[in-house]
Amino acid sequence: MSKNWVEFSLDLMRIVVILVIGLTTTLANASDTMQIDGVRVFGKVHDVSPADIREALKAHGEEPAARIDVISKSEMHVYYRSQELGWIPSYHRQAAYGSSKLAWSDGLWLGIRDTPEALQFIRRANDVYIFPVRFTSLRSSLHNAGWLVPHSSDKHLRSLGPEARRELVRLLSRQDSWFQGFDDRISVGDEPPNVGFLFRKGGDELVMLFCGGGMMEGVFKGQHTGGTLEERPQQEMDRWKTKYAQRELAIK
Repeated sequence: MSKNWVEFSLDLMRIVVILVIGLTTTLANASDTMQIDGVRVFGKVHDVSPADIREALKAHGEEPAARIDVISKSEMHVYYRSQELGWIPSYHRQAAYGSSKLAWSDGLWLGIRDTPEALQFIRRANDVYIFPVRFTSLRSSLHNAGWLVPHSSDKHLRSLGPEARRELVRLLSRQDSWFQGFDDRISVGDEPPNVGFLFRKGGDELVMLFCGGGMMEGVFKGQHTGGTLEERPQQEMDRWKTKYAQRELAIK
């Protein structure tokens, strides 16, 4: 065996070892997780510190987090209450205009009324489904407070017929159906069963989970959204449910 062949073989082995180590490190980093105060944290967890995560959660308020995805050293996606409700962005940025100090704060998320892409998505969806929505209560011992958490049921997903779909799309895709402003009402006591909707086109989805008073929380392409129907559209929705959603409302 020639000297050149031996040297070539050794060089090839070194390259293979380096590639294996690099791939192993990449996979390890991609799957890294940790827990902060009982909340699972995924993604680029080494780009931020536990103090960063706690600051981001504190900036949002008392609502408990269910999951955190670290996107970079300056961005996190936080799922509050439940992963079913999508993520809200949190950014590490200038604390105040003209200040050199950086701080974590919630990014702007728009309600469905102010998201033309979502309203258009309702009209253009290839598939529209209905499902029952049930509620649980989530309490935080840290803040001695409680929150309502809606839950969907994929087990009872049902495709809507042409007439029901047409009426629903007309109602939910109109911007003026949705209240303009911040709805600060809170739910007290048990929340009765309600319904939700899944709009799907290709690999994209819009999920809408309704509760009493025409209030809706949902997820559009992974991100949290929400809104409240105006009084007349809310009445239309109640009539729609009476006509088309008795099966879902009766499910225990």
